[in-house]
Amino acid sequence: MENNQVNTTKSKTKKVVLFSLGTLALGTLAFFGIKHFKKQKTENNDTTDQTTNDLDTETYIQNPANIKPYPSLPNTGAGDSFPLRNGSKGSKVRSLQQALIRTYGAGILARYGTDGVFGSELTAALRSKGYAVPLQESDYLIITGEKKEEAQTPASLIAFDPAATAKGLYASVIAKDFNTAIILLKGIRSTTDYALASEQLKTYRINGVHQTLVNAMLSTFTEASQKTKVQEAFKAIGLKYDGSKWSLNGFGWKY
Repeated sequence: MENNQVNTTKSKTKKVVLFSLGTLALGTLAFFGIKHFKKQKTENNDTTDQTTNDLDTETYIQNPANIKPYPSLPNTGAGDSFPLRNGSKGSKVRSLQQALIRTYGAGILARYGTDGVFGSELTAALRSKGYAVPLQESDYLIITGEKKEEAQTPASLIAFDPAATAKGLYASVIAKDFNTAIILLKGIRSTTDYALASEQLKTYRINGVHQTLVNAMLSTFTEASQKTKVQEAFKAIGLKYDGSKWSLNGFGWKY
């Protein structure tokens, strides 16, 4: 009887110990499981943050502020195609400026002269003579005297202004601007025009004295190449040279 009671007690004790060990094992597994879950969650958060950082970086790279701007568009007014307008530039603009100076004197383009650029000074000069801006080809041909069948204007119809020519020549001589001076000189087409322009020039003082057009040009532009061009222009006008002096209708200027 006593042996049975002992065995029963031992059996109960064994069951209690096994239950306790089982409970401990489950607790241990639960602890490590929770710890592993937290660790994995932390790693996932780190990965998410890194991805967010990468996205932020990509967004910054693609920010419009970092994109290079398009190059500026070319100036549509550049060039010398008709109609000529503010911003045009080239040989046609220069020819136009030269023609205006030849006809009206250097004072009409006193600041920029024949720079080949259509600016405010050229615009004002054209409008002051009754021409519209933008300038059409027909008006360009009238001003320059260039030939074209449908819009040709004889150079003889362009009025010669001796006072304006003399004023331009005087300014060119004082400034030693040979290019403008020779353009104005070539605009004198006859001995009569020469006489009128020379008389007007003598109203000015050059180096303190009154000078004829011949003396003013040859005493100012002394380089050999310049003298040659001046002499050619004088001959084209109709002046005579005998080797020592230039003459006009029997009157001579020695130089």
